[in-house]
Amino acid sequence: MMTRQLENIIDDSGILERVDLIEVSFLDLASGKIEIYSFGDLSNSSDSFFFDLASVTKILTNGLMGYFYPEVINEELLLCLEHSSGIPAWGLLSKSNWREEIESFEVTESNTIYSDYGAIRAMLLFEKLTKKNIYTLCEKVWDENTFHWLSGRDLSRYLVTGERKDGIILGDVHDPNAFNVKQPLTHAGVFSTSRGLLKTLKKVFNNEDFRNLLIESKRKKPKKRFHYGWDTPSGESSLAGKGCSELTFGHLGFTGASVWLDLEKNKAISILSNATRDGWYKKKELNNVRKDVGAAFWGA
Repeated sequence: MMTRQLENIIDDSGILERVDLIEVSFLDLASGKIEIYSFGDLSNSSDSFFFDLASVTKILTNGLMGYFYPEVINEELLLCLEHSSGIPAWGLLSKSNWREEIESFEVTESNTIYSDYGAIRAMLLFEKLTKKNIYTLCEKVWDENTFHWLSGRDLSRYLVTGERKDGIILGDVHDPNAFNVKQPLTHAGVFSTSRGLLKTLKKVFNNEDFRNLLIESKRKKPKKRFHYGWDTPSGESSLAGKGCSELTFGHLGFTGASVWLDLEKNKAISILSNATRDGWYKKKELNNVRKDVGAAFWGA
């Protein structure tokens, strides 16, 4: 994509009034080449910043269960991974009894109900089946700049993602359940730089068996939205942008993150920002950027 074209999209959107930094990054899955374009008041910094990936965490944790142990993914676990478990979408978990609360729900096949609770249940099921900690496994393939928020890094490299009653959110996870529980969960809690995220995904999709697992799932059930924890674009109005193939997988993150990989075109795009800085639901400008940049990128 031409730099000027990207600059025009960002400028025309008005997104720079709502963020300190937005980074648009492209990955060629074949060569591993990464291009990163930064916009905003912090774009000239010599440091790379850590973004709260929010629900993009799901593909970096739950979404890698099929990478490590595809053979253990039974029907119950798959329903949770694919948000078809009948488990409620969300609620505030208690710090002491969150595990019992999540395990109290019966898993029954349902229509798609996007569920943070279901994602956490998937983690508990997987760890019971494998006797392995999902984060310990995933950290083996994550780039060094992809990490769980509790591990802590240089505070000057974080972005403000909103406010809590005790002040701004800086260096802590935005999601209230991840913040309250303060344990590694799989619905939210991973941070990364743009380069760290794309380097991680390049390594993941070097695994041909895993790549084929997602492709076969999509071809077998083309109308199904989620596949082994990975989201897919929802038609012409998708925030992935027009022009990607049917073999595109990724996820959105509430804080202003998104990543999509087109396994037919063999390229990927990530857009990371701190779009919740001024409020939870001011996303119009961000969503316009997502769609316009995606359409330009996939069509290039």
